[in-house]
This record gives sequence, C-alpha cells and structure tokens, in this order.
Amino acid sequence: MLYSVNENIFTFNSGTEFAAINRQQLFRKFGSPSQLVTRDYNPRLHAELKANGLTDEDCVNMYDYFQGTTHVTPQRQLLRTSPIVDKSQDHIVGVDNNESQLLHHGEVYATVRIAAGTIGEIGEVRYQDRYGNPTATDVWDSRGFKSKTIYYHYDGSVGHELLFNKAGVPVLEISHMNVNGQVLPSQFKLLAYGGQNRAFASENALFTFFLTELSRQVPGVIINDRPSLTQAVAQVRGALAKYQALHSQHVANPTQIHDWRARITPSLLPFFQDYAGDYDGLITPTAAEAADIHHFFPTIQAFALPDFADLSENKPARPQTHSQNVLYMGRLVPDKHIDQMVRIFAGVLKQVPTAQLQLMGYFTDAAYEQQIHELVKKLGIEKAVAFLGYQTGVQQQGVLANAAVLIQTSLGEAGNLALKEGLAAGLPEVAYRIPYGIEDVITVGENGFLIAPGDLDRFSKGIATILLDSNLQQKMHQGSLTKAAAFSGQQVFASWQKVTSRSVTA
Repeated sequence: MLYSVNENIFTFNSGTEFAAINRQQLFRKFGSPSQLVTRDYNPRLHAELKANGLTDEDCVNMYDYFQGTTHVTPQRQLLRTSPIVDKSQDHIVGVDNNESQLLHHGEVYATVRIAAGTIGEIGEVRYQDRYGNPTATDVWDSRGFKSKTIYYHYDGSVGHELLFNKAGVPVLEISHMNVNGQVLPSQFKLLAYGGQNRAFASENALFTFFLTELSRQVPGVIINDRPSLTQAVAQVRGALAKYQALHSQHVANPTQIHDWRARITPSLLPFFQDYAGDYDGLITPTAAEAADIHHFFPTIQAFALPDFADLSENKPARPQTHSQNVLYMGRLVPDKHIDQMVRIFAGVLKQVPTAQLQLMGYFTDAAYEQQIHELVKKLGIEKAVAFLGYQTGVQQQGVLANAAVLIQTSLGEAGNLALKEGLAAGLPEVAYRIPYGIEDVITVGENGFLIAPGDLDRFSKGIATILLDSNLQQKMHQGSLTKAAAFSGQQVFASWQKVTSRSVTA
C-alpha cells in the first residue's frame, strides 16, 4: 500500500495537491494499492474528491476514520424538507441564495448557511440566544448528515467541539483554551475508541496515532507531501518506509543552490535539521535536485521521481496556429512573478497586437491581486488580459486546447507540473532558465525557449516569435508531444515502483 499524506483536498488546490491526486490516479490505473491520506476536517471532502475524479476508495481522512464515515451513501438534506425544522412551530425565511433564518413564533433562533455549490442543501446551522449571541453551530457533511457541533462561550469564542458518527453519537471532542489572547485547540479526545478514551495535545499528535493505526492494519509506504506534517509522519510507527516529497526547491534563494551556505527553505527546516533520520529518504521531481541534496547532505538518500500529468484525452491533433492565446496556469502569487509576466506580455502586444494573455489560477492575497490589476490598467492592456480563475477538468482542458503558448516566470521550482501538462497538450513553452526541472521539459528551439531570469525583452520576443511563425509552432507542437513521452504514465509509474517496491522488500 502507498499512502500519500496531505493536509486536505481543497476547492482550490495547489500543485502539491495535484501532484498527490495525479499520483493516486496513476497507481489506481495500474492496479497498485494506494490511498490519499488527509488530516484536516472538511465537511465537503467527498464532494471535492468527486470534483477531482476521485472516489471514496481513493482517500481516507482522519476525522472520517474516527467518525466511522469513510463510506456513506450521499443523501440530499434540503432545508425546506429537513426534520431539523418543526413546521408546526417554526418558519423558514430566506435571506438570499446562501442564507436563511429559522424563526420560532416570529423570533430568530438560527441562521442556516446553504452548502456551497448546492441549491437549498444544509451546510451549517448557527444557533443564537434571544439577544443574537451565538450559542452553537451544527456542521453538516456534504453527504447529508450532521457531522460536528461547535459550542461557544458567552463572548463568542469557541469552547469545544463534538464530532459524531453517522448515528449521532459523539466520538471525538476538541477542547479550546485562550493562549496569549488567542483561542486555540488544546486537546483532542477520542471517546470510547477501542473501549477507552484517548487524549492528544494537538491535531498532529492525533494524526500520528491515526497513521500508526493505518500502518498497523494495512502496512504501507508513506509519502509525506506536506512539510507541515513532517514531525507527525516522522513519529509514525509500523510503516514499511517513509519518504518526504519535495514540491519546491530546497533552498530559500534559488540563485544559491550550489552554495553550501544557502539557507534551507524555512518550511523544510524540520526535515533537514531534526527528522531526516526518521525517514528512509527524500523524493524530488528531478535528478538535478536529488544530486545536489546528496552532495550537501550525504547521509540523506534522495530519489528523483517525476510528478505525473495525464492529459492524454485532450491531446490536440494539430497545433493551434489560429490561436494567439498566451497561457499561464498556476497560483497567482508573488513568487511566480506575475508582475513580470504582465510586463512581458505588454511587450508581446507591441509585436502581436491581437494576442491575449490568459491567467488561469487563483490569487491568495487580496493586496497582490489589486497590485496586478492596477499594473494591467496602468499598462493599458485590460482588453488583452483575461483572468480565468481556477479551473479543472474539462474546462481546464478546453483552455489548454485553445492556447498557442504556455509560459512561466517563476525563479524557483522543484519540477513544474503545469509545464508537463503543457507538453501533453502539445504546447510550445517559454520560461526562465532556472535550476531544477525546466531543462527536462523545454529544449530550446525544439519545443520552446528558455530565457535568462529578468530579461523581459527577450522573453517577449520569444513568445512573439512563436505566435508569428506557424511553421515554428508546428515544429514545437510536435516537439512537446515527443517530450511528453518521457513523462508518460508507464514511465512515471515504473520510476515510483522502483522506490516503493525497494522499500517493501528491503
């Protein structure tokens, strides 16, 4: 069994979650036992799994496990017909599409939040006293049952939480305390688990126990995808092997990767400083980074295992020579240098006035989002820049199929999944020449261009050269499809099997 450990599967996922999701789909395709394992409580987890092409069998969540709700047949819980409302005594008053109030003899006693992405299904029910102060919130699972109740102190702060099994029996209690002016969880208590109560000081301590339970029942190889869970996974007992996976470069400053004095990326410090000895190795997407890690940390076994991107169903039959869409796909955050990308595209417009920049992804910071929009306006290119938002599945594939060029302006990556997805779609690609992974994906002149970091003018010219030359587009289209073969499902699975089977037989 291969366990891929993450915090959560979100509505908006990053490359880390997608790498784990794709890995799970790959192992399932080849019939190799595997599961995603998530820590965080998420009442919409199973809806998110479905949205990402996964099933209940593909993922086990810690809270689901202890609640006994890993496999529940979904039932729509509509507010209008729900037994939580006594129709003979109470009334439902709609506030808007997302919220309704419950009234008893004309007095509001609860506010119902409708579950995201549904029409009329219960998401949360927040109860209040006669003065409008919150007393408790019932949280409903997307599969149609009450999963958790949150109780509040008189000042509105959280007192404790109870999580229930499907029958409504409490199975887990979370206590909260005021620590330096901030109310935080202070104890996680399993109720009558295995015939006794078990208390844990933190969520990660409970997660360690959960992973140990999984390993006891079905021993397997654990891949930890999230640095925030490094300590929790390090303390697991009974696993066949444990590996830390990297999804970003291991040094904070990508220009210092060959300098022994370079600072380690802060989120990875726990692994390198404290817990490397508790793991059987470290996994990176590229051989170059694995070699550097082995050079500077000779006691750590580093394995190069590429991430997998499967867009075979959307492979275009010919290059989109009619398109002048310049596409970026990924998070819209400062370390991706979206500001440089916008300025580069302004230079493209001077050579190709009909080009359009498409930004497919999501912002995580409102101030940065405003900064980028203001830059677009300042450069006078609003009509040529489209913010497509976060897209997956068929919508994402449609955007890829209608793009002419895929670009990236990041100065540091471990192994860019988006560029591999571009290969499978047959897209020419232009990116900065950075240390890890880029030269595995882009060969200059064959399927794209690599630009010296910060050379915005040359980057603009590279994009324009592709857009203006249909013969070059044809050549690079075929070059990307050829490159994609190196990252095929068969090739990637075989690479992973070499490490995971080695762990099982060692």
